[in-house]
Order: sequence, then structure tokens, then C-alpha cells
Amino acid sequence: MHLNKPLVPKDPEGNLQVISIGRVSTPTQPLANVDASHDYVVRLLQAAYSGKMSVKRFGECASGMLAERATIQEALELIESGLVDVVAAEDLSRIYRNPQFQFAFVHTCV
Repeated sequence: MHLNKPLVPKDPEGNLQVISIGRVSTPTQPLANVDASHDYVVRLLQAAYSGKMSVKRFGECASGMLAERATIQEALELIESGLVDVVAAEDLSRIYRNPQFQFAFVHTCV
């Protein structure tokens, strides 16, 4: 993984604070897919960052077209607190499927 800017914790003495978001759409999809999505994110970050990380994993079985989901609300609260260094997902559609919701989420992260 190539980054234009190195990952650096906001707290120089602390761990890199990471939020990983995973989702499956239907009950027929194994929830293990959410764990696999988180594992993928962690492997990518470990390849780009050699320091210590604290990873908060958010995952659920819900439609990506729904804006109001408990896990996303909790993730947004953490992001807005300013305590998060990195927000990552295997794919943007793991967060939302609706482009309007995706744009708003990314805008909040930035």
C-alpha cells in the first residue's frame, strides 16, 4: 500500500486510532465476511504503518442504502470527536451504497 502522506497518530505518545467498517447486506451472507473485511483493512494498515494501532471494528448485517444505522452513528460520533486517526473499509460500499451518503460520510471524515 502506497500512501502520499505517512500515517501518524494525533497523540505522538499513543497508538494510531483506527476505525474499520464492514457490512453484509442480507442474513444469507455469512457474518464472517465482515470479519474478513476487517482483517483485510488491518493487513493493509500494517503494511503501511509499523507502529502500534488500536482498531475499533464496526460491522453489521444491514442494507447499505439505509442512512440511519446504529454502527454508522457510533462511528460518526467517534470521528466527530477528533480522536480517530484513520477510517478504513475494504470498499466504500461497506459503509454505504448510496453515493450521497458516501459523500457525506467521507466529507465528515476529512
